[in-house]
Amino acid sequence: MSVAINSNYESSIDLYVSVNSDWLSDTHTPYVTQLYKIAQTLDTSTRMSVGLTTEFRMTLTALNNLKPSQEETEKKSSDDEFLAAMGL
Repeated sequence: MSVAINSNYESSIDLYVSVNSDWLSDTHTPYVTQLYKIAQTLDTSTRMSVGLTTEFRMTLTALNNLKPSQEETEKKSSDDEFLAAMGL
């Protein structure tokens, strides 16, 4: 896991997307876009907004909840291997 010291919100999203690129897809674009928009506002604001930081956290939590579990990933991998072995 990478941790960015003295990072801003937008670069933290860059890092998150980079680290999680193995499971993020086009279906997650609305969440990532929303995170970037909130991050841009938070990074340029002179005052910290409790509402925006809460929205940022909730959006990130919702996106994390869409991450496939280890069991789902292993099942899909074994199914793909089986279909490949069958020539499908």
